Amino acid sequence: MARAKAGEPSFVPLFDTGARFKARKAVKLRFRASGRLAALQDVSVSLRRDPRDGDMRLPVRRLKGGVLEVPFAPLWPGEYVLAIEAGGASKRSVTQVSLGVVGVAPGLVEVPPEGDGEALQQRRSAGRISR
Repeated sequence: MARAKAGEPSFVPLFDTGARFKARKAVKLRFRASGRLAALQDVSVSLRRDPRDGDMRLPVRRLKGGVLEVPFAPLWPGEYVLAIEAGGASKRSVTQVSLGVVGVAPGLVEVPPEGDGEALQQRRSAGRISR
């Protein structure tokens, strides 16, 4: 993270940025705001998983002591980028944090060819497939 100039708003994560989050499990991420932060309306938080995807705006809540809280509920495993922007349209301060999410994507799972025969044999022995 780049250092903000004196007086410019900046945000420091109050969580372990190296932590791995779990897919489909909601957490609340907290940041300490420093510098001149006029109003909460001047802060926007966006989340992006893939450069081809658009940004998803997240709600932000102000807590006591200059702490901001952002809900994070990733649906898929992968690497996410959370960007917090503050300031007016002409002068913006941006803080970016990379978030890693682990887990298995829901849906069909592709089995390699050698595992396909084994899966079929297990189903037959369980009495699910009859000839």
